[in-house]
Amino acid sequence: MTGLLLTPGAAVVLGSYTALNRDIAKRIPAATLAFCTTTVTLPLHWAMGWSEPGPLWRFGISVEAWGSVEYAGLLGTGWWYVSWNIGLRKLDESIT
Repeated sequence: MTGLLLTPGAAVVLGSYTALNRDIAKRIPAATLAFCTTTVTLPLHWAMGWSEPGPLWRFGISVEAWGSVEYAGLLGTGWWYVSWNIGLRKLDESIT
């Protein structure tokens, strides 16, 4: 049930991100905007991911698991932000 409730919220957040970054995407490179976006939102992602505060190593998370998280973060989320920002720039050029 939680996922069903979070889905509309995710759509609102993505729409807000798109609307707020259209003008910014014209002025700075897509990779820079993606880096800034990720840096600003990373603490929120960490806070949402920790079910209990404390050192992460006590949960028994393996090095391979951390590697998978890094891989997904860099190639999945990072590349998505860059691609999305490039798309915003191109979309704006086609509309105006």
